[in-house]
Amino acid sequence: HHQYLPDKITAEPGVLNKKVIAALTAMGHQVEELTDTYGNMQVVIANKKTRRVEAASDPRGVGSAEVLR
Repeated sequence: HHQYLPDKITAEPGVLNKKVIAALTAMGHQVEELTDTYGNMQVVIANKKTRRVEAASDPRGVGSAEVLR
């Protein structure tokens, strides 16, 4: 996960291997591996150029994803 402030990348434990963390750090990113998982995540991606919408739901939690047209 990355957002504008705080300016750092956070990741669930074990998601990023040492090579990936080293590469991100070499590019100037601050990387923090969390001690706990995020939990139940949902996402919607809307591409304005292609007018394509995608959705996903974290299978570890409650919920589902569906794009209605």
